[in-house]
Amino acid sequence: MTERRLKETIATYNAVASDYEQRTNHLAPTEELPRFTRLLAAGAKVLDAGCGYGRELRHFVDQGFITYGIDLSEGMLARARQRTPEASILKMDVRKLGFQEDFLDGVWCRGVLHHLERNQIQKTLIGIKRILKSDGILLVICQSGTGEAKVEEELTCGKPRFFTYFSGSELATLVADSGFALVEGYTYNEKERYGTGRANLNFIVVLARKP
Repeated sequence: MTERRLKETIATYNAVASDYEQRTNHLAPTEELPRFTRLLAAGAKVLDAGCGYGRELRHFVDQGFITYGIDLSEGMLARARQRTPEASILKMDVRKLGFQEDFLDGVWCRGVLHHLERNQIQKTLIGIKRILKSDGILLVICQSGTGEAKVEEELTCGKPRFFTYFSGSELATLVADSGFALVEGYTYNEKERYGTGRANLNFIVVLARKP
């Protein structure tokens, strides 16, 4: 997957931001959010790395966390700023995080790493580890599968997104090899969780801690 493909994916999110929010706002990861937040102290500093239109940002703000959000889609960032004005929201590449070392208590990274090239994942995870405090928490959610794919679907009005797919064991190994201690990992099916009308897609969840 080339840098051009990532730019095309970002362009798609820019073009469909408002519609994408309407179509997916009800699909919050309600099981994963408490798994993540229960490991954080009151007033913790939390980064939503790839915050999109701000659905989870809103949750973190409402939980009383000091909340940061980053994304590369201007369209999504505009929605996030409107939705969560209390959060600090920045245009930033998850591969080039501009936060100081040992700054954050938690990093939430949902639906982001699967848009990167496979050979960029471990370096990105090491960068996340750098900005987490000792005992900081990371939660990653990615689509499960094999290989890479260009996906054009109704969800994005037929516009393309590019995906790198992982197995659960592959993603868990990448996280562990980046210096994290694994807390738990599992896979869920979107159709089984959210019901009729959803895609038959599997998602991997990895929860980890910086030693």
